[in-house]
Amino acid sequence: SDLVEPWYWDTPTTTTTALDLIGEITDSDIGNFYQKPDGTLNFHNQEFYGAWSWGGSSGTWSPNYYAPTGDHVWSDDATSTYNYFGPSTQVVRDDADTWTMVEITPQAGTMETYENVSAEERYGFSVLTKSSTVHPTLNAALSTAHFLGHLFRSPLPRVQAVELRTEIGNGACNTALFGTKLGDVVKFIRTMPNASTSGAYPAQRGGINTNMVVESRAIDFDAERGSYHCTYTLDPYPVRS
Repeated sequence: SDLVEPWYWDTPTTTTTALDLIGEITDSDIGNFYQKPDGTLNFHNQEFYGAWSWGGSSGTWSPNYYAPTGDHVWSDDATSTYNYFGPSTQVVRDDADTWTMVEITPQAGTMETYENVSAEERYGFSVLTKSSTVHPTLNAALSTAHFLGHLFRSPLPRVQAVELRTEIGNGACNTALFGTKLGDVVKFIRTMPNASTSGAYPAQRGGINTNMVVESRAIDFDAERGSYHCTYTLDPYPVRS
């Protein structure tokens, strides 16, 4: 049968915390689970940033249309209102988030696998493994494997750290500092010397002008000097085409 057993078969409620179950759910329906400032809980599932259409053996990803404007466009251009602090910026180009094979094993079910053979020739063999998921069927687990394989099929430049400060423009970017939330889509612009944004990565020559998702924030507030700094980590994969 294609059906697999429910989560409580291998993980009874008598010995399981709510956080354990939440972790299993976020591994099954891929997404971010977090607590909002008002204390409520929020979950962005795998279709929060687009639509994944699964046909039983293959799928199609259609990301939502995003056109960030104003305080959600961050640039290294000093004349821009929302220019970030250059010295602390960390742009990473590596294959840490490139997976050419994805293996999903639901509870009491067999492993479902997606393999991108053509990508292996270029990026090598790397495996993303998820186990004890709560997919209701094996085909749903296979869908997740294909979905992750599509999102992480090739490396994209990501932002490990980008910092906004109240000192920049005498508070001109304060709306970005206080109004940008976890999960927001922002446009990140970075043009290094002699860089170009033409072509598709990795053919483009260093320049970055693309949408990314706010993955985390780290706040540094100094009451004595009256400064407020926020460093963000930006993830390009959830909104890639």
